[in-house]
Amino acid sequence: RDSGPWAKQKLKVLQNYVDMFTVGMQPTGKKEHNWSGLYYIDLFAGPGICVVRETSEEFNGSPLIATKSKRPFTFHHLVEADQLSANALEKRLSTCKQKKIYREDCNSALKEIVRTRDLNGLYLAFIDPTGLDINFDTLRLLGSKKMRCDLIINWWMSALTRNLPHWRMKNESKRLDRFFGTPDWVKIMKEGKSDRKIFQEWVALYRKQLESIGYQYQPKPHIIKNSKAELYWLWFASKSEV
Repeated sequence: RDSGPWAKQKLKVLQNYVDMFTVGMQPTGKKEHNWSGLYYIDLFAGPGICVVRETSEEFNGSPLIATKSKRPFTFHHLVEADQLSANALEKRLSTCKQKKIYREDCNSALKEIVRTRDLNGLYLAFIDPTGLDINFDTLRLLGSKKMRCDLIINWWMSALTRNLPHWRMKNESKRLDRFFGTPDWVKIMKEGKSDRKIFQEWVALYRKQLESIGYQYQPKPHIIKNSKAELYWLWFASKSEV
């Protein structure tokens, strides 16, 4: 996947957390840590390898980071709708038996993941969309009482703000309603606000929506920048204070 050098920063944060999660959250048999296994969900997995467009340097993408964690996940659910990327990912993970690659839209794939879930498992989902592909109702599945799943969410600032003029058109309203799970995004898109201000308030609205489905614990977003501007807003959400 063609990337800028700043993508390495984003994925380094993911790698640090995956390593802490797979080591620190191993089942212990105690009442508060009695889950049967650790499971990884990647809703936008990609081909597995990223390449810096300016230098041709290659580095592991999110699914390879997860499969090479300090301690192994029990199973990996990897979603990639693009068939060429899914084929590349399949080849790169040919030796990993504890995985399933879903070659479909993330919204339909997650329904299957939740339906076939380990009822006593602990899940970590990485959600890194480049646009409005994921519906909020899909996240409601992860927020259900029967699903124990933490989230790492990344928003690419320019991917959203560069389309603001287009999204102000009436025919985009239902798409944004599905993305946010509410029509309240309309109130934020007022003329005169900067793109950055709109993005900040959209993030706040989305985090509020996550709180409404049980994700009460969300630290401040981790902002990743290049030399000129903010690029990614990356944040964690959990239903557990621990």
